[in-house]
Amino acid sequence: MLVTRMGIDHDALVDFQGALPAALGDGLLALYLDPDAGKLDKELWLLVRPETEMESVRQAFFPLWTKYPDAFRQGPAVSTLADFARYNLLFPERARHLRDRAQLLAGEEQWSRLPEPIQPDPLLQLAKIAYETMRCSSLLFSDQSPVEMEERLIRVATDQAGLEIAAGTPALEVLGALYTYLDQSETYPAYHAYHWDGAPPAEDPPSHLPNLLALVGLKYHLIIVMPRVDRPLLTGIDWTRAAELISNEFTGFLLATPWQLRLVACVELAQDLFLRSFDQVWGSDVLAACSPAEYHVMRSAAVLPVRVLMEQLPADYMTVEEGELSDLIHDVQNILLNIQLRGELMARLKGTPSCRPPEPLPGREAPHHQRVAANFRHFRWWAERWVTDWKKACADEDLTI
Repeated sequence: MLVTRMGIDHDALVDFQGALPAALGDGLLALYLDPDAGKLDKELWLLVRPETEMESVRQAFFPLWTKYPDAFRQGPAVSTLADFARYNLLFPERARHLRDRAQLLAGEEQWSRLPEPIQPDPLLQLAKIAYETMRCSSLLFSDQSPVEMEERLIRVATDQAGLEIAAGTPALEVLGALYTYLDQSETYPAYHAYHWDGAPPAEDPPSHLPNLLALVGLKYHLIIVMPRVDRPLLTGIDWTRAAELISNEFTGFLLATPWQLRLVACVELAQDLFLRSFDQVWGSDVLAACSPAEYHVMRSAAVLPVRVLMEQLPADYMTVEEGELSDLIHDVQNILLNIQLRGELMARLKGTPSCRPPEPLPGREAPHHQRVAANFRHFRWWAERWVTDWKKACADEDLTI
C-alpha cells in the first residue's frame, strides 16, 4: 500500500513506480518517496549504479514529468551509493530522516549498505540556525517577500530551532522569535568561544541605523551588525529605506549580532572566512581574531559540490526542456568555475599545489548531454576531494565523523 502525502496523484505515483524500473532495469538500485518532505526538500530519491548514465535516467524520467506536471513540486535527487555516503556525513539529520521515513517504491532497500548517520554536532546545528536566520533576515528589506524564503524561515524556526509557530504568523514575528532563540543560546558553551567584547565604532552610526556596530560586506550582501536584535529593533527601522541607500553597491541587507556573525563565519562559512571574503565596510571589526578550524573550513568547502551533485543538478537536468539545456549548462559551469577558483585560492593561501579534475570540460561544440555528463563528473570530483580533506582534518584532531 502506498502511504503518501496529501496531494500526490495516486495514478502518477503508480506510473513512476512502474515505468522507472522498467526503463532503467538493473541501473536503478532503489526509488524512494519521502512522504514528509517539506516544500524545499526533494520528494523522490533515485539511487543508481555508478555506471548508469544520467542521460538514460533523464530519458526515463522526463516523459513522466511532462505527463504529470503537478505530481511533484520539484525534480528528484539522483545519486550513487558513494554520493549518498558523502551526503550521509555532511547532512546527518536529513539522511536520518530519509532512512526513517522514506518509502521504498521500487528496487531493494539500500540504507543498510551505508553506515548509520552520525549524531548531529550541536555546534554545527546552532551555527546552521544562526546562518539560516541571517539569510532569512533579507525578508526585512522587501515589501514582497519571496515565498521560498518565507518557507525557509518557517522551517528553520520549527524544524531546526524547535519553536512552535502558529500558521499565518507574520515573517517579522518569526524572525523575532529566532533572534530571541539565538540570544538564549548565549548560555551554551559555544557562546563563550565566539563572544565579542571589542570596542564600539569610532564614528557615530547613521541616524537610520541607531546602535549600529558594523557593516560587513559578503559577496553581494551588506551585513548589518547590531549588539542585539529584538522586536523593537525589527519594527523600529525603515528597512526598505535603508536598503535603497546601498542599492548601487549591494543587492540587499542581512542582519546579525556580533556573536551570531562570528559563529557563522567560523563554522558555517569557514571557507569564506579563510579566503578573506568578509569585507569590513564600516565600524568595529567584529571578526577580529576569528580563525576557523581546518575541519570547519574543509566541511564548508564540501557542502556546495555535494548539494549540487545530489540535488540541484539532477533535479534540474531531469526536468528541463531540451531547448533550455544550454542555459542549465551555463549556470552549473559558473558554479564549477567558482568552486575551482576558491580551490585555487585555498591552495595559494596554504602554500600547497592546486588541483583540478583530471579531465577538462568539453567545449561548446560538444553535444549538450555529453557536457552535462562531464559536469556531473566534475562535481563528483570536487565533492570527493573536499570530503576526503575534511575527513583527514577531523582525523588530525581526533574527531569522529
